[in-house]
Amino acid sequence: MFFSRSLRRNTSKGFTLLEMLLVIAIIAILAAIVIVAINPARQLAQARNAQRASDLNAIHKAVQQYYIDNLEYPDGLDSSLQEICNTGGGEDCIDIEDALVPTYLSALPENPNGGNYEIALQTGNKLALVAPGSKEQGLGGIVIGTSTSLVEEEGGGGGEECDVTAAGSYDSATDGDYTVLTFDGAGTFTVNSGTCDADILVVGGGGGGGQKHSGGGGGGGVIEESVSGLSGEIGISVGSGGAGGPAGDPYNAGENGGDSSFGDDYIAIGGGGGGGYSTANEAGDGGSGGGAGQNNDDPPGLGEAGQGNNGGDESSGRGGGGGGAGAVGEDSDGTNGGTGGDGISSDITGVATYYGGGGGGVGPSQAAGGQGGGGSGANYSDEGSFPAEDGTDGLGGGGGGGQDAAGGDGGDGVVIVRYIAS
Repeated sequence: MFFSRSLRRNTSKGFTLLEMLLVIAIIAILAAIVIVAINPARQLAQARNAQRASDLNAIHKAVQQYYIDNLEYPDGLDSSLQEICNTGGGEDCIDIEDALVPTYLSALPENPNGGNYEIALQTGNKLALVAPGSKEQGLGGIVIGTSTSLVEEEGGGGGEECDVTAAGSYDSATDGDYTVLTFDGAGTFTVNSGTCDADILVVGGGGGGGQKHSGGGGGGGVIEESVSGLSGEIGISVGSGGAGGPAGDPYNAGENGGDSSFGDDYIAIGGGGGGGYSTANEAGDGGSGGGAGQNNDDPPGLGEAGQGNNGGDESSGRGGGGGGAGAVGEDSDGTNGGTGGDGISSDITGVATYYGGGGGGVGPSQAAGGQGGGGSGANYSDEGSFPAEDGTDGLGGGGGGGQDAAGGDGGDGVVIVRYIAS
């Protein structure tokens, strides 16, 4: 008997060529999107820059510790930007390996992808270290230690070049790539096109010293800022120092110093005048306050918050010291006049300088003025040989307190602007 088999038709289907191509295309598109989002080249560049920053920090700390231990920097280190030997090959470079390894570093680190790290000793003993090759994939360059023209050279920032015209009473100098304008009178700072980033120092005029067992004048207020986006014409004014209290009854207080300004937003208050010999001639408030004079029931002058400090108090016929931008004026101890308070140090000109020191009070010997142009107070035992000194112009120092003669005049203020010129 014969049996017939019914044949079954296979009705299942596979992917067509077109469908497979479409899937492959979708996968390729998704992969491309993921790669773009992740940006592995940028990720690798960020990793290299992180390593460079760590390396430069390690070298910077090692060189600073070397200086602390030896009171000098390694041989050959100067203001020019030099490659550091053995950080990635190369010749004609500064060899600081013997100085640093192994005491301060186990080994000199190597720059990823080669190229020596570079180092320079800037004005004011500021170290700058840079990493060539660190401007990858749109990332900023790596600079450690200071913000100077080197930063801009290696792509780390440093500010844009400024198209500027200055007018008025000023002197111009250069510090590396920076232009430094020092105004000793009224003027203008005009940004001709675009905007300008600049460092500014604004110092008010110092207060005059009082007269007769008197206090020292307060230092002018000090403002130091890095400002960005400057544009158009900016007016500048420089405050004069206050006159010292004139000789004779009623034993006058010194006059307050004048305010200095850079535009409308940066106004440094003039220092307060030192107190004279009576309650009617109290010390003045100001950028820093004046020191109190004898028999003055009023307190010493008050300083402006953020710009200066209070003056010192009197005692037993000895005047208090005028306040300084960096420290309060000293009280009289009943034997000596109070020393003027120190000002604040700035290296905006390329040379570290104190500004806004207070004047010294009167005593049986001269009480010193504070660093920053403060004048010494008179020696009332020998005023003919040791009179009250004036504060220093351009530093905003307070005048020293006077005795039978007039008190010292306060020093004129100053406005300094530093920028990278186009």
